[in-house]
Amino acid sequence: MITNLEICIDSCFGIDAAVEGGADRIELCSSLKYGGLTPSLEVLKLASECDIPSRSMIRPRKGNFIYSSEELKQMQGDIDMVRSFNIEGVVFGATLPNGSLDQDLLEELAEKGFNLFLRTPTYDFSNGITSSIMIEEDNLIGVSDFRSDDYLSIGVTENDE
Repeated sequence: MITNLEICIDSCFGIDAAVEGGADRIELCSSLKYGGLTPSLEVLKLASECDIPSRSMIRPRKGNFIYSSEELKQMQGDIDMVRSFNIEGVVFGATLPNGSLDQDLLEELAEKGFNLFLRTPTYDFSNGITSSIMIEEDNLIGVSDFRSDDYLSIGVTENDE
């Protein structure tokens, strides 16, 4: 099994540090303290100029991963914005109130025809609750531009449960 080092950053300084640190890929965000939100134009521009593949977080706000129709429109616009840069693809998470994947939202985003990578929300940063969401691969059949080819892990300390 090949292990690649992906570093999540939320600033232009973070891109430089990821390059110097030997990252294989960079996940572009803003506001890592909230679990990562859609990055700024400046971060996207700088990342498009470096030689390391980058993926952009698409997340319009902090909190849960349940999105309204207005937020879906914003996410679609953000995907179009990211597409205008030399970025490998986008990452995101979307769930229903019961914790299962939001299949309708995934299909709407897949229609954008860009490389989409699922980040299954395994930790709700807004209230510190760990969930046991599983990738529902059977439900993703027919979403041709959707990939789940990697796993997100979040570092924990000894005191975390």
